[in-house]
Amino acid sequence: MLDCDRFHADQQRPCIFNRLESARSMSFHSINGQEPQLSGQPCTGLVLQYFFDRAAIHVNVVHLRVSEQWHRLYFEPATVFWRMSETPEAGRNTDLTCGLLLNDLNEVDGFVGHAVEEVEYRASEHGDIHVDIAFSSGRHLKIAYNADADNALIVDHQPGDGRRSTGPA
Repeated sequence: MLDCDRFHADQQRPCIFNRLESARSMSFHSINGQEPQLSGQPCTGLVLQYFFDRAAIHVNVVHLRVSEQWHRLYFEPATVFWRMSETPEAGRNTDLTCGLLLNDLNEVDGFVGHAVEEVEYRASEHGDIHVDIAFSSGRHLKIAYNADADNALIVDHQPGDGRRSTGPA
């Protein structure tokens, strides 16, 4: 069973990337696992896994399929995890107040069917992490991980549209 209290962060400070401060270069992070070679490869699937509890919904894992291989991207303070994985499946939730949800983004314009151009990492000395995955469509999937709250925020940039935030996801 999932520990709902671990993900509940009402009184935590905001992630530094929610402010207009610049992030430091990635000297404050490590990558756990083998980082996939994504540059130039077509994205063939994108699914976000969310954790929900009584008060909030947070991104837990980003599932990215490049060519025909699924990869999981997830975080802990100052650590970016990459793992090869199987096709994401909905979790079996045993409680109405907390659990896992999947959000299939395969039909969202600008991601699937477009090549990954670059993956950029930034981190703070405190352990917050920002990942920007740029696609050939001009679209970006930006993930900001808050180390204190142990959750992530998805920030979406669309070409010519300015900055849009989907809020805590």
